[in-house]
Amino acid sequence: MSEGITLTPEQEKARKLRSLAIAFGLFGFVAVVFTVTVYRKMQELGIDAVS
Repeated sequence: MSEGITLTPEQEKARKLRSLAIAFGLFGFVAVVFTVTVYRKMQELGIDAVS
């Protein structure tokens, strides 16, 4: 079995930052989809979303 790839500290830091950026981007996308869905459902039910 091979041991795998050993990353330098700089590469580990870059990987962590990249993972965080992906996580925040995914969270933002989910938040937008949720908000749009709730807004559209409120329109269907005739509830005024903005008072």
